[in-house]
Amino acid sequence: MATFTGIHNLKTRNISKVWTSPLEHAKKTAMIASNILDLSVNIEKGLSNLNTGLWEGKTVGEIQNSWPAEWKRMRHCKIGPNDLLVPGGEILKDFHDRVVSSFLKIVETTPYGKSIAVFGHNLSLGSILAFSVDAKPQNLFRFELYNCSISLIEFGQFGFKLISTNDISFLVNSSIEINSGALSGKP
Repeated sequence: MATFTGIHNLKTRNISKVWTSPLEHAKKTAMIASNILDLSVNIEKGLSNLNTGLWEGKTVGEIQNSWPAEWKRMRHCKIGPNDLLVPGGEILKDFHDRVVSSFLKIVETTPYGKSIAVFGHNLSLGSILAFSVDAKPQNLFRFELYNCSISLIEFGQFGFKLISTNDISFLVNSSIEINSGALSGKP
C-alpha cells in the first residue's frame, strides 16, 4: 500500500517514462507505477544492482565469517573507486560508470520539461545521487535510501540539482514502519 501511495504522489511530476532495472523486485514496483501512471515500462540493464560475486545469496553472518577483512573495509567505506568491492564482484568504479552511463542515456532521451521515474536498487540509485552532486563513486554509500523511498533530481540549464532524498513521508499512515534503518511490514 505504501508503494501505491508514493507512486500516486508522482502523478503531479509530469512523468513521461518509467525506467527500471531488469531485476525482479525493481520491475515489480515499476509495473505498479506504470499502471498507475498509465505508461509502459522501459528496462535498462545498466541500472542493475552491483554484481556481488562470491557474496551472492549469502547472509550477512556468512559474509562476516568468511570474509571479515573485506566486510569490515566495505562497512567502514575504506574503499577507493578502483578497489574490488566484494570478492569476485564488480569493481566499484566500473559499477558506478555503468549505472551513470545508463542514467545519462535515459536523461538524454527525455524531452525537455518532462520527468522520468527510475526504479532500481539502493546502490544503483545511490550511484545516481552521488553523480548528481559531483561526489566520488565511493560516496554512494553515504546516501540513506529506504525501500519505497522517493528521491528527486532535476536536470536543467545548470545541470543536475538534488531536490530531495529518501522521502518516506507518504509512509506515515501506512502499515510499514522503519526499524534500525530498514523497512518492515507490521504483522
